[in-house]
Amino acid sequence: MLSCTWKRSCKEAFDEIVKNSGTQFGERVVEAFKAAFPQIEDTRLSCSDTSKLTFKTVVQT
Repeated sequence: MLSCTWKRSCKEAFDEIVKNSGTQFGERVVEAFKAAFPQIEDTRLSCSDTSKLTFKTVVQT
């Protein structure tokens, strides 16, 4: 999730996490991440200054 705040695109990070479900990342964690991703992406896109985007901002509900 933190990769969304860096140069790497969120789509690349999402694909990598999903691809490694059950190996690098727990399957239940990946399912929760997939369910939350639309809200994460909406939050990221709504931030005009992404340098201020923090992990806390990303996971707020």
